[in-house]
Amino acid sequence: MGEPQARCPPTGTRREPRGGPRFERALFAFLLHAYPRPFRQRYGDELLRFFRADRALPRYAGAAGAWRFWQRTLRDLGSAALRERRSSLPLDPAIMLNDLIQDVRLALRMLYHERGFSVTAVLTLALGLGASTVIFSISSAALADPLPFGDLSGLVVVQGTTIEPRVVRAASYLEALDWAERTESLEQLSVYNIASVNLLGEQEAEQLTIELVDPSYFEILDVEPRLGRLFTAAENAAPEQDPVALISSSLWERGFGGDATVLGGTLRLTGRDLVIIGVLPAGFEGLSLGTDVWAPTMMSSLVGRGGLLAGRRSRWLGAVARLRPGVGFEAAQADLDTVAAALAEEFPETNIDRTGTLLPIRDLYLGNRRDVLVMLMGAALGLLLVAAANVAGLLLVRTNGRHAELALRHALGSSRARIMRQLLTESMVVSSLGALVGVGVAALALPAIVASLPPGALPLFAQPQLGLRTLAFAVAALVATGLVAGTLPALRGSRADL
Repeated sequence: MGEPQARCPPTGTRREPRGGPRFERALFAFLLHAYPRPFRQRYGDELLRFFRADRALPRYAGAAGAWRFWQRTLRDLGSAALRERRSSLPLDPAIMLNDLIQDVRLALRMLYHERGFSVTAVLTLALGLGASTVIFSISSAALADPLPFGDLSGLVVVQGTTIEPRVVRAASYLEALDWAERTESLEQLSVYNIASVNLLGEQEAEQLTIELVDPSYFEILDVEPRLGRLFTAAENAAPEQDPVALISSSLWERGFGGDATVLGGTLRLTGRDLVIIGVLPAGFEGLSLGTDVWAPTMMSSLVGRGGLLAGRRSRWLGAVARLRPGVGFEAAQADLDTVAAALAEEFPETNIDRTGTLLPIRDLYLGNRRDVLVMLMGAALGLLLVAAANVAGLLLVRTNGRHAELALRHALGSSRARIMRQLLTESMVVSSLGALVGVGVAALALPAIVASLPPGALPLFAQPQLGLRTLAFAVAALVATGLVAGTLPALRGSRADL
């Protein structure tokens, strides 16, 4: 037997090297997916024929020719595909609106035919959105409702405290004067004291709230009289010298019938007659948010503090101040601590371990409620996430049950983006219905819940209500909930295949 003959491949069956024409055609066919599907279905075969014809041109032979060919091909294909993608987008507002209406109608039809799922999902969201809306309304009222003091920028309260820890111990009059005179950070400062007094008259005695203040108090709080005038510096120059008073608009209207001749009349408070020199504007009721009468600090006997103005141990006053423009809160506090340290050296018997602590004006009313209110805001977001997670689970189960329907729509030409948009629309419709029910529940429940809160649970200026801020929260919540609940089911549904 002779040596075995080497087998020659049949003519025309030569194997293509790796990276040959067949590989390049497959790569180009894959790159055609950059075009929109309708364009690819209509022109894909023609583009492949052009590709084969161009690739066979002699100028693209060899490695250098292949490099030039693919540079040109990728550049042209990328720009053309981007152009086609942009042109295929429904940028016409009328078309977009029409598509949206169709999606919403289809979503409502589907939800109507699946009433068990619809009721469960809507009620789940309604409870979550309603509860979170009530919590947000109450918390945001305390944290964001405006205070009746005009410009709040730089407006602070100064409390006399110990140094470490900072425990409130009020301030003496002389101590507050030193703060005002020695600090460079405070533009103006006024002491104040809030107390209750009895109004004596022809009828039964009435208990009123009084504030003893310096003349600068009204300038700091940006208050002008409704009628008459404010205190002068001369009327606060010596103890018990000028028994004058300002009254609130509410006291003027209920006690004096809104009569302008009240000016020059008298108020008999705790056995002292005070001359009424002015009426303050409606809506302004002092730092107590319920003050009826204001008198000069020097009239301290009205609140049982006569003779206490000259003693550094007599600490019974707070202070309100305004920072100088451009001075930060931390810098002002450091300045105040420096002054306090100097006072401790000058008056060691009374001022050792003493300082003044600055507070933003809102914190005077919030106190330790701020942390609780912020936690409540977090709880509201947590409720929304729980509701969204529950509805997302319901939507996932529903989407899995519609696998055959979604796969058929995909096979009939609906793009994955189109299917995903429809499923997201259904989620947003469920969220919108849940939000409508939830806001309705919140509107009914909020007054009862606020009325049931114990006294002092909210600052006096806070008025929880379903205003624009709360409605904006509800709209943002329904959009976020719809997207969170619907995105995963929409992604799952858009990948359904037969």
